[in-house]
Amino acid sequence: MNRFARALFGGVALAVLVSGTVMAQDKTLRVAATSLPPPGGNPYLAGIFPSWHTWTALFDALTFVDTDGGVKPQAAASWRNVDATTWQFTLRPGVKFDNGEALDAAAVAAVFDWLLNDEKGKTSNVARGVPEIASVRPVDAMTVEVKTKAADAIQPGRISSVLLVAPKAWKDMGPEAFARAPIGSGSFKVRAWSPERVSLLARPDSWRPPKVGGLEVVPIAERAPRVQALVSNQVDIAVSLSPDNVGEIERGGHKADIVPSSAVSTIAMINTRDNSPLKDKRVRQALNHAVNKEAISRNLFGGRAKPASQGATPNTFGYDPAKLPYPFDQARAKQLLAEANATNLKFVAEVTVGAFAGDSEMFQQVAQDLQAVGVGMDLRPIPSADWIRKFLTGAWDGPAFGSGQNSQPFNDASRWLVFNSCDKPNPYFCEESMRAAIKQSNEIFDVAARRKALSDLLAMERDLAPYILLVENIEIIGVNRRLAGFRNTGKSFNYEEIVVN
Repeated sequence: MNRFARALFGGVALAVLVSGTVMAQDKTLRVAATSLPPPGGNPYLAGIFPSWHTWTALFDALTFVDTDGGVKPQAAASWRNVDATTWQFTLRPGVKFDNGEALDAAAVAAVFDWLLNDEKGKTSNVARGVPEIASVRPVDAMTVEVKTKAADAIQPGRISSVLLVAPKAWKDMGPEAFARAPIGSGSFKVRAWSPERVSLLARPDSWRPPKVGGLEVVPIAERAPRVQALVSNQVDIAVSLSPDNVGEIERGGHKADIVPSSAVSTIAMINTRDNSPLKDKRVRQALNHAVNKEAISRNLFGGRAKPASQGATPNTFGYDPAKLPYPFDQARAKQLLAEANATNLKFVAEVTVGAFAGDSEMFQQVAQDLQAVGVGMDLRPIPSADWIRKFLTGAWDGPAFGSGQNSQPFNDASRWLVFNSCDKPNPYFCEESMRAAIKQSNEIFDVAARRKALSDLLAMERDLAPYILLVENIEIIGVNRRLAGFRNTGKSFNYEEIVVN
């Protein structure tokens, strides 16, 4: 338990708490997250979770992708496709960063110049997520031109992953100092940033002004303390909860907000190491047959999280509802293992726990199912920050790791097709036969044809089995009864619309 949680539940009174309730005049919204952003306020060094619960209150992107998969305006009011490799984005007028800098075309171009051309920027997590961008330049004060290296039909969705920083402050401070005192154009600005909490103040002058006076994000790694913080009215939102928390939340008069996720829970398997015991496709297929995903869905998730049939979920573009999960067949699993001469197989799988609903219990059940076919999987929990580092560098201790195949931020199957491919820096899985097809799928502008291409790729990937497919994730958020206007936007929350009563 971290220092915040110990203080919160060890009886140390916080100044804003009176007998477990928030004082009526305090309109600060409080969020219990699994952790704060590992790189602080630098929005280019980590992925979506858990960082975006903090970052989206501070920063805007040009666009955002909603839970329905639609690309919506954010800092950009509109956009158009000029030709196969050119997009133009017209910016929302009058938007300013919290230090007074204008969010104009020059500001946007400066952000992308750092990502595309700076030595540190080019190796950042976000730059790796938009490798197809060739250049970004101002057309006029409020119009930005984005050129891609090849035709890219989904550029407006992809670009939603690039949060925009105040360019002069970024240049003057440098990334490290900026991370400690970030400056964005969102609904809030930083009051204080520490390992124990991020404290933000409302920006009434923001183009999306909030309805509360402040926002605090506190890291509580363990799920049970997050639930207790909610039911005792010490926080207003508790993220990444489990189905077995729903009853306690509802008995306290609060709400469990349950929505489908855009991620599939898996255990990814490495085939790019010569000594990997999971290099043989038959072994990977065997492990998929060995796991009883129906029982996991029924017993751990009450049937809410469906068994996964592919590396995408129903709200992801490219998902094929006709595909079925690997059948639970332990005899077939043993046969495939014998054919691959992989009996008495043992391997290490590094996993994070508490990041999504029921993950710890699910990984333990997978290990039990694999043991039943003679496979030993040693589960090794690691912190989120270590997982991100290992994913970027490929420095895994074993040949497998827990992974949420997440189609966010642009809600398209191509995102994890690329991450599970030879084109990912330091790839853990590489199949040359898919390389050209993945690239070509993003050059198809016809919607139906592109959907078919992605569906075919997901079928190829399913056969290659780069992961043990588990369940289609659900997101369970605890919402305090005093809140109004709450909505889960898929990556974070609609902070500017939430009211604390």
